Amino acid sequence: MHFYFLWHNPLMKNTLNHLPERKQGHISTLLQIIHDEFDLVVNAATLDEKTRSRILLVVLFGSYAKGTQVDDPKSGYFSDYDILVVLNEPTLADEYKIWHTVEERASLKTQSPVNLVVCTLREINHELKQGHYFFTDIREEGIVLYNYNHTELLNPGPLNPEEEKGIAQEHFDQWFESANSFMIDFGHCMDRSDFKKAAFEMHQAVERYFACILLVHTNYRPKTHNIKALYNFVTQQADVLKTVFPQDTKLSRRSFELLKKAYIEARYSDKYEITVDELQWLAKRVDVLKTLTERLCVDHIKQL
Repeated sequence: MHFYFLWHNPLMKNTLNHLPERKQGHISTLLQIIHDEFDLVVNAATLDEKTRSRILLVVLFGSYAKGTQVDDPKSGYFSDYDILVVLNEPTLADEYKIWHTVEERASLKTQSPVNLVVCTLREINHELKQGHYFFTDIREEGIVLYNYNHTELLNPGPLNPEEEKGIAQEHFDQWFESANSFMIDFGHCMDRSDFKKAAFEMHQAVERYFACILLVHTNYRPKTHNIKALYNFVTQQADVLKTVFPQDTKLSRRSFELLKKAYIEARYSDKYEITVDELQWLAKRVDVLKTLTERLCVDHIKQL
């Protein structure tokens, strides 16, 4: 049995009182699913490293932690549940199957997208000591849902302003150029009517534009190829990014879903299909994303 919302740490929030009762119920269900799936793997494990694995912290962050969540059926935009899971060691941190199952089960139960960031205590404390924004924001604004043995996160350290600007510029130079290169490859695929390959190349471009925005603004990107999850993190950096992939029509929803699936299915599934119209619609949206990525990142670097 797991006990939720009972642990008190004066350095981090631990109450969900600002959320409607229904949302609090969603989060409780989500937390139970995390523990259930994790326990299934650990209890069935034979390797010592896996049997020793333990969840130390579960933290709600993002819009639900801040109380800025959106539920807008008209536009089709619903805020995601963003959850940080901190483990004692790395063995299961990269076990994609566990965390993907959690996200899928929890999304069905809560009827809202669920995104997990999974890392070890050592990793997150290292990032905090470096003053990295992504984890610093979680440290300052996150809400502790579960804690094992009074685990605590370090206080964030300072980041040298000159160093910060240099790192942000390096991220922009690397990831923006890489994204542009994949869009060139997308064009070549379209020219020869290789639409499945075109979808994959576009997926890689979008993933890199998202990575560029996140790394420039927070010096961190989640270890996922799920562009739907990445899009949620990206839109938290600037509201204007919510306009890039609207979800208000059947075409827009289907096209973005196909783009998300392209990372695996466009390469390995004979059943994956995407039309020229869908690819052309997506290409226009990616062009908007490219423009916004450059503008937002360049402006942010100038302000550092």
